[in-house]
Amino acid sequence: MSTARRVILVGTDSSPYVRKMRMYFKHRAVAFQEAISSPKVHASLIKPRTNLTLIPVVVVGDNLVLQDTSRIIDFFEARLDEFSALPKEARCNYTPSTPVQRSASRMVELIAEEWLFLIGFAHRFDDIDTNREYLGNMFMEGSGRLTNLKSKHERGLDIVRAGYLPARPPWGVTEETMPRFTAHLESLLVALSNHFDQHLYLLSDTQPSFGDFALAGQLSGFFMRDPKPSYLIKTKAPNVERYVERMERFHRYGYERSSPRIVGLSSASGAPDAPITVAYEEQQQQTPTGFLANDVVPETLDAILALFLDMATHADATAKNAVRWTTKHAAEFEAAGSSIAKLPRGVGMAPFSIDGKPAGKRATQSYLLHAWNRVWIDSDPNAPQTRSLLTRIARNHGIADPDAEALRVANVVRSVHQIAAKRNEATNKIEVPLSIVALGSAKL
Repeated sequence: MSTARRVILVGTDSSPYVRKMRMYFKHRAVAFQEAISSPKVHASLIKPRTNLTLIPVVVVGDNLVLQDTSRIIDFFEARLDEFSALPKEARCNYTPSTPVQRSASRMVELIAEEWLFLIGFAHRFDDIDTNREYLGNMFMEGSGRLTNLKSKHERGLDIVRAGYLPARPPWGVTEETMPRFTAHLESLLVALSNHFDQHLYLLSDTQPSFGDFALAGQLSGFFMRDPKPSYLIKTKAPNVERYVERMERFHRYGYERSSPRIVGLSSASGAPDAPITVAYEEQQQQTPTGFLANDVVPETLDAILALFLDMATHADATAKNAVRWTTKHAAEFEAAGSSIAKLPRGVGMAPFSIDGKPAGKRATQSYLLHAWNRVWIDSDPNAPQTRSLLTRIARNHGIADPDAEALRVANVVRSVHQIAAKRNEATNKIEVPLSIVALGSAKL
């Protein structure tokens, strides 16, 4: 393989974002290799090149290191002629061309990677005494060892105790909220299973959207893998398991079966030595035909899309906290001759809800401002069709005044857009102009 086109996915198998990228590369027929993000790799590559300790990263060629799955996918989508083995006619568009489905797909992306990640994180580290064998083994996978993992379990559990358990309360994971997270997860998995009983993907019966990659990545990396959520899926939501397997079970062209399916077996006479006849289904390549007609978003998705309503509340609080933080530190940046403020990852705390009901406080992350704006980069929540979708979601979620709720979400979109948060690709910092100080958090 030419080193100019060499692609290396760096991470661990327990990462939902690694799972997402693996699915994407295989669906797009992008040749890639994998490397474990061992402590040495973190110290010598990931931290120096990204200023973060997050996985996955993707190494392209001899010198390019990409971080953040959205940025990685944007990079390859712009260069499919160079990296994809698929002919152009076999490539489908994972972004719906119609406004309502496009918004729905991007809403699911945000929900999966910002909310489902939190639920997965909460359950993965919920009961380390019961799951000590599982967690110890999982964390030692990241050491680069392939065997004798059990002998190092205690080291893996030390990592959990020192690095992950202390992070739970700032994320709103407490003894009081954990039962609510579990009940919420079960109802969500059942709703998704009901949807995948009707459709093969989120918005299609023939092909995924980018929302599918984000959703299936979280389901595969957390919920299909970890003990308690995987039990819920197997006993309460079997169609979710089939969906994830479908997203992961692809071949060179993504939609082609590896062998014809047997549709019949018979023996003409029934005698012990009689020949057996095997009937095969005609071998076909399942050609992606696009998304559901007429820009339809099935109501079976409303249960997961309703999570966007709670996320709107948190995005609004994050925007206000970003303004407060920038106001407090503006003089430091002005003294350095900068008109831009570099936000830290965390910009305070704010109340959050589970299923529309208050659940306490959790950290507000500056990255959410960037991710929220990506949802609406070329969509308008006030457009009649999109506004109608938001109203329907609110109504089916039991909101007393669904029209007012749709308007509230649209107003949050406007407020967050005013912050003008952008991700600096060189430093991986979220940056905002100092001019947002003039807005004042009360005006958002």
